[in-house]
Amino acid sequence: MFPVPTHGLMGAMSGADISAGVALALDFINGATSLDPRITFSRTTNATLTDSTGKIAYAPHNLLTNSEDFEASAWVPSNTSVTANNATAPDGTLTADKLIANTTLGGHFTGQSVTTTAVAHTFSAYLKAAGYNWAVLYLGGPNVGIFFDLSNGTTGSTFIGAPTSSSITAVGNGWYRCSITATLSTSATPRIYIASADGPSAGFAGDNVSGLFAWGAQLNVGALQSYNSTTPKNLLGFTQEFNNAAWTKSNSFVQTNLVLWSEDFSNAAWIKSAGGTGSAPVVTANAATAPDGTTTADLILFNRGAGNTGSDQSGLSSSPSVASGTHTQSIWLKAATAGDVGKQLALRNVAGAVYLTVTLTADWVRYTRTETGAIANFEIANRGTFTADNSVSAHVWGAQLVQGSVPGDYQVTTSAAAAVQYSDPNGTRTADKLVEDAATAFHYAFQLATPSNSAPYTVSLYAKAAERTRLRISGSASSWASQSIAVFDLLNGTVVTNSGAFTSASIVSVGNGWYRCTATGLSNAAPTPSQEMVQIVLVSSGTTASYTGDGTSGIFIWGAQLSNSASVDPYVYNPQAAPTSTAYYGPRFDYNPVTLAANGLLIEQQSTNLLLWSEDFSNAVWVNNGGTVTSNALVAPDGTTTADYLVRSTASGDGRYQAISAGTSGVLTASIYIKKDTAVNSAIWIYDATAVADRAFATITWSGSTPTLTATVGTAGTPIDAGNGWWRISITSTALVGANTNRLYLLPAYTASSNGQQTAFWGAQLE
Repeated sequence: MFPVPTHGLMGAMSGADISAGVALALDFINGATSLDPRITFSRTTNATLTDSTGKIAYAPHNLLTNSEDFEASAWVPSNTSVTANNATAPDGTLTADKLIANTTLGGHFTGQSVTTTAVAHTFSAYLKAAGYNWAVLYLGGPNVGIFFDLSNGTTGSTFIGAPTSSSITAVGNGWYRCSITATLSTSATPRIYIASADGPSAGFAGDNVSGLFAWGAQLNVGALQSYNSTTPKNLLGFTQEFNNAAWTKSNSFVQTNLVLWSEDFSNAAWIKSAGGTGSAPVVTANAATAPDGTTTADLILFNRGAGNTGSDQSGLSSSPSVASGTHTQSIWLKAATAGDVGKQLALRNVAGAVYLTVTLTADWVRYTRTETGAIANFEIANRGTFTADNSVSAHVWGAQLVQGSVPGDYQVTTSAAAAVQYSDPNGTRTADKLVEDAATAFHYAFQLATPSNSAPYTVSLYAKAAERTRLRISGSASSWASQSIAVFDLLNGTVVTNSGAFTSASIVSVGNGWYRCTATGLSNAAPTPSQEMVQIVLVSSGTTASYTGDGTSGIFIWGAQLSNSASVDPYVYNPQAAPTSTAYYGPRFDYNPVTLAANGLLIEQQSTNLLLWSEDFSNAVWVNNGGTVTSNALVAPDGTTTADYLVRSTASGDGRYQAISAGTSGVLTASIYIKKDTAVNSAIWIYDATAVADRAFATITWSGSTPTLTATVGTAGTPIDAGNGWWRISITSTALVGANTNRLYLLPAYTASSNGQQTAFWGAQLE
């Protein structure tokens, strides 16, 4: 088989279970709530969408880091210790931590400090009794909190101040998801308190044993969202790309095709040379069906002329960048015509004197040759004194040069060398082969990692026997105290030995000769990247890992993982650098606000809201231009009671305006959510303090509860129904002059309206 390889990702796996589906999941319409894990996504700010209820909501996010790792430095404990990965979490993994109250008389808690905005946020965590039945969720900033009864699943007393709302929901096995909602300032300190009883104070003296189990903390804007983890599930990078520089190879290598443009002999990387009476090869690209069924084989005419000396030749060569040692060349050839059957070509390394005689047949044949020494060139040629035919036409495909004496499966290359790919546990071709060199030493690959302090971690790898049948997984002396070692037999599927700080090891068959090999141990008390490493070590026999290699033997490897867990968790593919914990901002799956049908993945260009206090028109940043504001008077499109009424007092120009940031110039679009009330019409105005004062001006009139937007300057957008009587309107300006004092005006009751009439506004934006 010769399929073009792609680095695929399995679906969720538990133990040895592997998803059979390897096609990308790209259906973002029919109930999709997440991206296929192989599709990478990142955003560093929040963003809104229309949710499945038709409300404006924030995309999935979590402003806390290390949301499952309470032993991480992001969490600052007080009178509390943490035992990591001490209980089974709500998701079934052994990743829940135990918060333990010490003997000090006082509050026992752990918390984070987060930069926030002055809007409603919800703080939540999964909690379970572990000696004490009461807990408190607290938000510093507004200084609010609630006691939660983890034995009965009820809320208790208020802690300091009352949050806007709170909830407790049983999720099974004694776990509850607890939450509080409150409006924050520009910073917050969410905390989880251990409590010995219901309020009003959480102070007591603990016993250094009892506490709470905690997992899955989250801080999100608005109402409670589904949980979004910010704990990396795999602390390794490039977990299937062992040829990547993230994996350091010591006395070993990943089998790699070192020839560039392995199917495109018309590329300039292939030198077409002539000697004596010969002429340069003539290449016709993509002229024939290749062995893999694609039309990618080239037709090449080799004409060495009438001469029959070694200097008379027509040659095609490439110059891969390799070191001395044993290498194997391979290439597919067949006669282009019936008349070329039986003719010969030469396959060689230009630096060597030994040729492989290639006799063309009517069918494709893969020819290989192995040579030890310096490698200067990969050449296929028609040479005098070597072949009898002046002119030879051949179909050519799939050139490969690898280290060692085994040609390996074929791997296509373009402008860079590429690791040879083998069938993986999913049945696709994304597995690599780790091969020993000829040194007398340990032969291994390793990657540095930085786990949290003194926590159980599990390292795992999918492996399959090749010439070597045993594998060792080990950690550095500082990471896995006393150089922990686990050796696995890949023929019989057994753990040969387990030692050091590895508390357990296992090997599970996943089919077709593949095994998932795992070991669990305790990380260093103060890990640093220079100390922590995960090693994949070849074993010659028994448990012997230091030996004289043969430059050829190895094992197949795939899917490495280092997880912050005391259990063997589902494998998570990471095609990038090793991750660190950051706040999570997820993709946006949008819905029609009226029909509630899924629109799919919402993709927009990057933009910035140039306005401040976009939902609070009573704030001083919105300058009073006459009239009044009734704050938080009705339910906004996002379901919160944050929408305002703007009321006309004495004139059609009454309203609010905000100065546009100094220096802002060019074309701008203003948008806002609007809902009809008593005013007959309203207006929105982008003002430029030049002789031409209007850059955009539009009036809003109503037919029933449906608006019509009419622009006298600029371009009016089509109103968008946001549900529950709300509409999003927009207007695009002509170019502003950035040096001027520019403004955005909101006029709630314009010329056709009367004093005392009002319109509801929410969510102003200028971009």
